Amino acid sequence: MSLCRCHRAFGPPDGRRCWSPMRDPEPGAEVRIVAFVGENPAILRMVRVPGGWHGQGVAAPHPELTAPEPWATVGRCWAGADHPVTDATNWAEA
Repeated sequence: MSLCRCHRAFGPPDGRRCWSPMRDPEPGAEVRIVAFVGENPAILRMVRVPGGWHGQGVAAPHPELTAPEPWATVGRCWAGADHPVTDATNWAEA
């Protein structure tokens, strides 16, 4: 398996529901939070907000200063590569 410079896999895992935001249409309104496949949403997650998706979590870069992003960029990492995301709507901070 090839890994990105950010250490994430490029492809989706077998048997898990996920989206590649650059290729797949935005999921329905029932999906309110997504995270990179295999990663803890407490670290980094994208939350649906009016106008797009907003990064939250301890690794979100300046969440109080950033504007919402379009769906197509939700899976983009700091290295500029696109990665699959999965539904994290049922995740709740402990």
